[in-house]
Amino acid sequence: MIEKHIRLRAEVWGSDMDRYVLKHPVEEIDDIIVDAEAFFKTRSTCESCGICCKWGAAIPEETTQKLAGVLDEIRQGYIPRERWNSVGWFYSKKNSANWLNSKEYKEAYTNIVEMEDGNKECCFLYKKEKKNLCAIHSWALEKQVPIFEYCLFECIMYPIAVMPYRGLLYPGRTFLTLYSSKNMELVDIYGGRPDNSVYNIWKEEIKKRIRKKLWFIPKPEKQDIAVPWVSLEKHFHERKNCIKPLSYVNYERIITWYFGKVFYEMLCKKAEKHLSNSVAREVDICGT
Repeated sequence: MIEKHIRLRAEVWGSDMDRYVLKHPVEEIDDIIVDAEAFFKTRSTCESCGICCKWGAAIPEETTQKLAGVLDEIRQGYIPRERWNSVGWFYSKKNSANWLNSKEYKEAYTNIVEMEDGNKECCFLYKKEKKNLCAIHSWALEKQVPIFEYCLFECIMYPIAVMPYRGLLYPGRTFLTLYSSKNMELVDIYGGRPDNSVYNIWKEEIKKRIRKKLWFIPKPEKQDIAVPWVSLEKHFHERKNCIKPLSYVNYERIITWYFGKVFYEMLCKKAEKHLSNSVAREVDICGT
């Protein structure tokens, strides 16, 4: 099937991710689909304020094994004594359709606890000079151990999102973007934590059965509504006189760590080409 027909089919029967990609330009690097606007147009001004950290994070099993041996050291070094027993993680069944509703698969999440100021936040957060800081990150810096080996994957990558492409346009590929209100429905990162209550399981089952019966009804178009507690528009919209580097440059270290140096070099070439084409288009429009 030719590309034109695939795109037409994606517009009619495609997923939310297909519709997002149809509206936003992407660049292909091997089997990675890169959100061009996110990385080549925005400038990050995020200063690690700790606001997003309060919702907790998923922890890969490999990381929990490493943290288990140093957990007491992290607690005693940074966390107030009255919260020592609550520092850790819990396991929850992954009940998302993205994981095929596997009843066996479990994922670890950081505990959410009541802080000294009465707010409920991630158990690894602590206050210093009225700022939220991560005890794991502070411990790694103090001990001069590799931060990427001990810090939680979501926390390392944030606000970069890496996920399997779900749709008709690029099946079997990986989608790379930045978390924002434009794609908040697509990105499974710092969203709602799992709720395995009987009521929630029943509600999700009802939704699933309704979708199957009403599959032919088109979905209403989503509005770009910024979420107050994690709105990155204040970090990523194009600001006048902003001297911060473009996002693909700002996140060089993280992208290189995850994808490798060769991938990042290819990303830079794609960025240069994309930016030069953007300038050319602007010149044509202005007629100068």
